[in-house]
Amino acid sequence: MKKDFIARCTPWGTIRTGPGFRFLSPQEKAAVLAHERGHIAKRHALKRLSWVITLRALRDLDGFLQMCKAQEYEADQHAVSEGHLVGMQVFLAKRIGLPAGPGYPSARDRLEALHG
Repeated sequence: MKKDFIARCTPWGTIRTGPGFRFLSPQEKAAVLAHERGHIAKRHALKRLSWVITLRALRDLDGFLQMCKAQEYEADQHAVSEGHLVGMQVFLAKRIGLPAGPGYPSARDRLEALHG
């Protein structure tokens, strides 16, 4: 598991912040936490875990990665619905050009989706 993460949610409904979280502005921190609450509200970690446990992720890796990308957009929208549009925009704008891992849309795509 990646040790230099900013924040992530757990299957049991908690949020863990990583080393990068401390470098965010208060506005970005609030947006990131709202994004993670979106993952929890939509039970994204449990859905991902279900795919892994049942080996569905191995049988349909592309489908799994597409689901993960869709969940990122959904969590972004949750943050916006909680009033964190500007915080999400600032957070994502600072990450344009950074590589996105498998199952994650690029920061540019996520930022564009917020406007769309």
